[in-house]
Amino acid sequence: MEPFNVKIGTPKPVNFRETDEHYRYTDIDLEARFAMNVDVSDYDSGQYKDASEVVAAIKFDPMALFQACMDALPEGKSVVKGFETLIPESMEALLSGMGITAKIQVFAFKLTDESEKDYRECMQHERLLNGSGYNAPDSVDGVCLEAQEAELERLARESGHYKLIYKDYGMVGFSSPKKFYAPGDSVEVIYRGIMSDTNYTFYVTVKDFDVKLDDRSFYRITFIMPDHDVEINCKTQEMRMYNPATDNTTGFMGMMQSNIELQPGEWLCPKCGNKNSSGKFCAECGADKF
Repeated sequence: MEPFNVKIGTPKPVNFRETDEHYRYTDIDLEARFAMNVDVSDYDSGQYKDASEVVAAIKFDPMALFQACMDALPEGKSVVKGFETLIPESMEALLSGMGITAKIQVFAFKLTDESEKDYRECMQHERLLNGSGYNAPDSVDGVCLEAQEAELERLARESGHYKLIYKDYGMVGFSSPKKFYAPGDSVEVIYRGIMSDTNYTFYVTVKDFDVKLDDRSFYRITFIMPDHDVEINCKTQEMRMYNPATDNTTGFMGMMQSNIELQPGEWLCPKCGNKNSSGKFCAECGADKF
């Protein structure tokens, strides 16, 4: 038989489930419209008299055909990212069951406006909660960074996640893979910028935490995320030692660290190191909390 081509598209949006094995939180219903080329190379002559009957069968109920195609897609695979492969494979298998051998090429795929919004929000959520290395620019599609961060925080709060709050010291300080964690998650925060003649005291508003120094001279602070935001801070103090030969104090080359537990609401003065239980100014020296 002579191969022939059929072009078909969705007369209205088709529903499908968007999941992704690489993400923890992507599992949503979306709708899309798409169109495809169907290159028919063979068909069952016992079912169809000629090519016109094959075309009629393909176009008889396009919505039912497309919906069956989407319902048969494999679980755990992102349709939005892999439609060019996933949809043709599903449709080719479906047509094969109808006695039609064809190769499919999807040349148009478009989410509805509502689904586009839902998908973008879901991806922002993934970047925030899974620490995918997302660095927001000053604006994203006209939305300023401050508004973007506020929206990401809203999503995290609604899903029961809590925030790490820490203070950087110039170009060095605290860092963590994510900003938000669910209660029970394992958390690791790294403190960089270690100087050999300085004593470091870490303050973390959790019941139990551990601090270890790695082979790169970075402090690694680990704990289990509680059901509240966690404040992390550090007091640094230069270590000195008395030298009897010169009757002077000299820098002591060594490192020490200690763990001081802070209760929620307590904070460490960045100037004098005093622990305060309330207010925005240190009760000891009057320095601003921030």
